[in-house]
Amino acid sequence: MNGRPCKIDTKRLDRTLNNAERQIILTAGQGDLSRGWHKLLELYAHVHSQGYRPDQSFESVSYSVKSV
Repeated sequence: MNGRPCKIDTKRLDRTLNNAERQIILTAGQGDLSRGWHKLLELYAHVHSQGYRPDQSFESVSYSVKSV
């Protein structure tokens, strides 16, 4: 990704989404970009708590489906 270097105290993100990125976030938020962004943050927090780290591929994440 290109852009300015990250600052740790950034409070706002201003990024132009391509169509694929927009669709992923919209899908995660059931049509709401803000909700989708928060759902993706929640998902990342979960996989991080399960041991995933940014230098790993997502294929290293395992999951199980719980019966209801």
